[in-house]
Amino acid sequence: MTDFGLESGAVLLVHFNLKWKSMFDKESQRLKSILNEFILNIQHIGSTAIPNILVKSIIDIAIAIKPKFLKEISAIVKIMEYNGYIYRGEIGIIDRHLFVKGTRNFRTHHIHLIPITHPQWTKHQLFRDYLIDHPETAKRYEKLKISQKNQFAMNQEVYTEGKSQFIQNIIAKATSIEDK
Repeated sequence: MTDFGLESGAVLLVHFNLKWKSMFDKESQRLKSILNEFILNIQHIGSTAIPNILVKSIIDIAIAIKPKFLKEISAIVKIMEYNGYIYRGEIGIIDRHLFVKGTRNFRTHHIHLIPITHPQWTKHQLFRDYLIDHPETAKRYEKLKISQKNQFAMNQEVYTEGKSQFIQNIIAKATSIEDK
């Protein structure tokens, strides 16, 4: 068993690892080298970007593109697939394209390709930054994740759904702070 990556559909939480930042940096450089003309910004998002909480050991990366590049999504998909990424489609979020690194059954990275004007681009960063700035809230999120994992260890969809209200509440708080 490896200490990085996760079997598809499974929920396994591990302790925060300082190496994840350098793993993000390495993958970010790789993505920039293959998608350079399309990328406006690239961010480490998701729980592995939040210090000192238990997380699923998958690096989440958000890539912002110009909205006009959505017309070229098939070309981007071909580039990504040629370079070993698996295209998963929009998966319920219009104009957000998900890629995974790994195999159909085991993955190490989730890459979210999003137009820079898409609300999801901002939401990812608001959530991450709020939890970094509010460690007590991050610990509450960790407790929720543990509870969900204990109930739904082999059902990723239900595990994720059980966190959605908490996440939406944090994004709303972060948005109200940003608006001030």
